[in-house]
Amino acid sequence: MAFFMGPEVPEDKIKATIAKVESFSEHIEKRLASGRAYLGGDKMTTADISVYSALKSIAFNDGTMCLPLKEGVRAVISTKPHIKDFVARMDKTFADYLQHRPKPRPI
Repeated sequence: MAFFMGPEVPEDKIKATIAKVESFSEHIEKRLASGRAYLGGDKMTTADISVYSALKSIAFNDGTMCLPLKEGVRAVISTKPHIKDFVARMDKTFADYLQHRPKPRPI
């Protein structure tokens, strides 16, 4: 996957990674579409934190160096209303931490 590469990632790797994110996000979107607040139900679990962290680190991180990957993942997420709501809910949950965290480093 292209997540851990620098700004110069081959286009085929970017496309393959975005395709994996698309497939993964379909599964997540279906789970959240059932009316759940979180992936496992009504309470947050480590699965929620893992998914949230992965999405934030790629699509919403100012330090993401591979802009085509970042834009591609954002485009995928923009078509998933339940994932967007999930990210907003998690953002609210972690607002204080996110406001005071150390500045992100490029990945």
